[in-house]
Amino acid sequence: MLAKLAWLEAKLELPAFSKLKALTQQTRKVGKRPFHWLASGKVSIRAGTREANMLAVSGLDLPASHLEL
Repeated sequence: MLAKLAWLEAKLELPAFSKLKALTQQTRKVGKRPFHWLASGKVSIRAGTREANMLAVSGLDLPASHLEL
């Protein structure tokens, strides 16, 4: 997932995605995380583990099965 996030952030640097990048930055300004991991299957990453800490440093929460907008 971290590789996918890095790929997405690299895409946002391209001129063709400037409007989406602006929306992403605006989301961060209001104190929300712009990216969420919605797991379609079972994922067993526990809070406090090395993997969970790596996700947090990258700006992702633990995987969720649903998201309320």
